[in-house]
Amino acid sequence: MSDLFIEVDEAMKQEKLQKLWNDYGSALITFIAALIIGTAGNAGYKAWQKETNITQTNLYFEATEQTSAEIIEKSQTLKNPFLKTALQLHAAGKAAQNNETEKLSEILSTITQDDQADPTLQKIAQLINISNTTSLSADEKLNQLKTIYNDPAHPWQYYAHLEAALINANAVQNYTAARQHLKQITDNQTLPDTLRKKAQSLDILYTLKSKK
Repeated sequence: MSDLFIEVDEAMKQEKLQKLWNDYGSALITFIAALIIGTAGNAGYKAWQKETNITQTNLYFEATEQTSAEIIEKSQTLKNPFLKTALQLHAAGKAAQNNETEKLSEILSTITQDDQADPTLQKIAQLINISNTTSLSADEKLNQLKTIYNDPAHPWQYYAHLEAALINANAVQNYTAARQHLKQITDNQTLPDTLRKKAQSLDILYTLKSKK
């Protein structure tokens, strides 16, 4: 998953940070969701290219050009769990970009409950679903994120810390707790520099806000 981490970070790096910081909360989560989903297919293709039947990969890339509903239907024809789940995430990404919140939630819930889904991509869907849902309070989201960032084997552990920091700062105004989550990222020298720099930037911002 380290390659996907890097791809997500590099893509985020190209965006204007000021625009992201102005929106925070749900706007940032939607952006991250669409970004993660958009890169998942490409990363997955590289990992599975040598082992996957060419017909299946062709179906995958053809389907990405269709509507979210058509993509979900086409995903049922894919036998490879990774490609199937990646395609469903791509459909969720289109729903997020089109502000189809109910459709996005429906797709993500389907993935998280699918016993046949690729386990790594299923965890991506789990994190995005927690972040995106409007049916949970801030405290409920934080409790669910806790199970992710406390799991050292979870590939999205540090994005859960990032999301927990955003919720604590923007929904709860607990800047101390937010900075503690950011510290988990900035202190980890093994993470990509782009992720750590984002955490450092937020830490500076939350320090200034806490003083106000």
